[in-house]
Amino acid sequence: MRRINIKVDTLEEWYNTLIREKKLIKSTQSPEDWRSPLQNYHQQLQNIIKESDSYTEFGVFQGHTLAIALLMNPKRIRAYDIDLSWYYEHSAPLFNSYAEENKIDFITYEVDTSTCPIIDETDILHIDSLHTYEHCKKELARHGHRVKKYIIFHDTTARRGLFKALSEFIVPDWEIVVQNTKGVGYTLIKRK
Repeated sequence: MRRINIKVDTLEEWYNTLIREKKLIKSTQSPEDWRSPLQNYHQQLQNIIKESDSYTEFGVFQGHTLAIALLMNPKRIRAYDIDLSWYYEHSAPLFNSYAEENKIDFITYEVDTSTCPIIDETDILHIDSLHTYEHCKKELARHGHRVKKYIIFHDTTARRGLFKALSEFIVPDWEIVVQNTKGVGYTLIKRK
């Protein structure tokens, strides 16, 4: 996926422009009207963040799902990626400003999520980092016990190793709530 440099004044404009630039919606559609596999994934994120106070993301890339989380205004957000240089250069000022204006406790970490210190307890963990079975398995073993409500995984159809890792992890404390196989796919699990 290519990165896009967006110059706007608000986080909401940034997110809507990113979606249009990536041609996920037609320029004549409003974001509420688009229906693609990625839009369904974004809607699922919004739905679970709505009922949560804390959100943690592994794999920021340029920040489109992180923007969704911020725009939902949970009390606390933590974001992790092994390389945040592009995000820091192009997106961080807008994201940090939004978090400060909306009193969101927001911190980013540039680390390997399979070996970094254990995360703070969180309602939601969003995993979209290194798309391998081994890496996902390490992340879940290291941090999964810190998640109170949901773990959502992106690319579980395109990268079957991710689904294998989450399938091994869920027994006996978690259950699959959504397994969407359209596009690259996503899977949502919920603590029992």
